[in-house]
Amino acid sequence: MEEKNKIQYLDILQVYRGIAALMVVVHHSVGSLKYYHQIDNEFLNFIGSVGKYGVDFFFVLSGFIIAYSSYYKFQKPNAFKQYVKNRLIRIYIPYLPLGVGLLLLYTLFPTFSNADREISVFTSLTLLPYGNPALSVAWTLLYELVFYILFSTAFLSLRFWNILLISWMILVVSVNYLGVGIETNVSFLNVLLSPYNLEFGIGYFLSTLVLQ
Repeated sequence: MEEKNKIQYLDILQVYRGIAALMVVVHHSVGSLKYYHQIDNEFLNFIGSVGKYGVDFFFVLSGFIIAYSSYYKFQKPNAFKQYVKNRLIRIYIPYLPLGVGLLLLYTLFPTFSNADREISVFTSLTLLPYGNPALSVAWTLLYELVFYILFSTAFLSLRFWNILLISWMILVVSVNYLGVGIETNVSFLNVLLSPYNLEFGIGYFLSTLVLQ
């Protein structure tokens, strides 16, 4: 695929990612209208229930886009370094002002939040799975970050990454659907073994089919 066509293709996928994000915004907005303003409308409730699947759509797209965009960069000089730099910028530059701001707000005014949950300072600052981030909707970024960290091994050895991914997906399926007993109360394991990771895997495997 020519470079120009590849960029246009990725641009279209980014639009779909934006649509998925809007679906999630609608889902939360409908929930807020119902909770804070007692607006309980059957049609709005239906739209809100559909909107929650934007997260699943987003995760599949994320797995597809990161694999597709990286395919042409594996052999380039400093590819690993550039990948890490781009991921850090993409995640933390938009997140940190909001995440740190809410952490300070909830620390100074604990009753400001209606949510009854413990907030992890470590997770709020790093997005590494150790507890709940102050910005509650940032939970999706914990999954994104874990996937990005593991996918970085593809720049060192694509074969190793493929073996790691298949093993990871088998473990996730075994724990969640085949009754294999692994304690997942630890935040990191809870994220690492979540069924949401299957959606990243699906996106990745779809990208390999497109790139054949």
